Amino acid sequence: MRPFGWKILALAWLISMSLSGHGVWGQDSVPAPSSSPASTTTEQAGKAPAADSKIDWPVFRGDAGSTGVARSKLPDRLEILWERQIPKNSFASTACLVELGDRKVAVLSSGNGPVIALDLMTGEEVWKYEGPVGFVGSVSHRNGRFYAGDVEGKLYCLDAQGKEVWKFAAEASIDSSPNFFGDNVLITSQDSWFYCLRADNGEVVWKIAAGDQLRSTPTVAGDRAFVAGCDGLLHVINLNDGSEVGNVEITSPTGCTPAALGNAIFFGTEQSGFFAIDWRQSKLLWNYNREDSPISVRGNAAVIEGHVLIGTTQRQLVSLNPADGAVQWTARVKANIESSAVVVGERVFIGANNGVLYEYNWKNGQPLQSYEFNGGLTGSPAVGFDRLVIATDRGFVYCLGAK
Repeated sequence: MRPFGWKILALAWLISMSLSGHGVWGQDSVPAPSSSPASTTTEQAGKAPAADSKIDWPVFRGDAGSTGVARSKLPDRLEILWERQIPKNSFASTACLVELGDRKVAVLSSGNGPVIALDLMTGEEVWKYEGPVGFVGSVSHRNGRFYAGDVEGKLYCLDAQGKEVWKFAAEASIDSSPNFFGDNVLITSQDSWFYCLRADNGEVVWKIAAGDQLRSTPTVAGDRAFVAGCDGLLHVINLNDGSEVGNVEITSPTGCTPAALGNAIFFGTEQSGFFAIDWRQSKLLWNYNREDSPISVRGNAAVIEGHVLIGTTQRQLVSLNPADGAVQWTARVKANIESSAVVVGERVFIGANNGVLYEYNWKNGQPLQSYEFNGGLTGSPAVGFDRLVIATDRGFVYCLGAK
């Protein structure tokens, strides 16, 4: 995508961020997908995790496959356990929730500079890393270290105390969040390169270029990674050697992170609706869109057990059948959605630009509860250790759970 196009999208984003009001529940019908459905065999990758699973939230979408499915439970009724304002900061990222020794922490990156670690139980500051510029993507954690990219194109590795271990310089802004494969950390950049770096020292293992800017977090399934970008292609990369083993035309730029479910991946675009692609065969399965009003999706899908859940800038939360793209239910709210859906048990949570976090039953679309915060929600919820953490564009961080 050309720079002028991104200026238009940025202006639209700023306008949507200025919207305010109260969310309201409702449902309406949406036309069927615009292309012919195709069958796919999906494994149970999106199933609710076993009881003995880890319950942290270490990467942007909760796991390497970017499913948006929490491994922790939540109480039936959430209450605000603590809130903290970080003055002169704005959050558009998702918290990283991990356990460090005997302490559980929420680590967030700010568009105004710092990476900050808060005690998950109290909200007290544990440490802060003052970067020279802002961090766009979310922080990721692996083996006691935290990784975050900034708008100058630096990827920072921090230790458990927030001290810099190493940094790597790409050639343009890093808008994505790091993911991992073996002993390596994966990152994309607006310089069009997809980088595989050694997690211990930041040395380049390999890199591969796309045709234009890359803003999406690499999603991993087995030894394959998936990235979509401004070149209008979905790229399938062999993580063993950095070679491209397939690509699919998506006709529109995107910054969305693909969500993996079995043999299929799912992601939205700015102008061409929402795609399902068979990554093993590198072919389109279906495309969900509307001819009368093309759907724009900026958040990321949550995928689980026969449902793909997406929010749109048309103020809708939509559940689609992963096999054929058929609409299962649709809920309408009073603000654009740029946040990403998160599944917890039988519930799905998603934030909107009016500062409201909505909660539905993802099986049938029944509205459950809503929570209003100080500031818009373009960042997504993180769920771990029986708590939900979310931050706003006005610098407020909230932790919800059971008192």
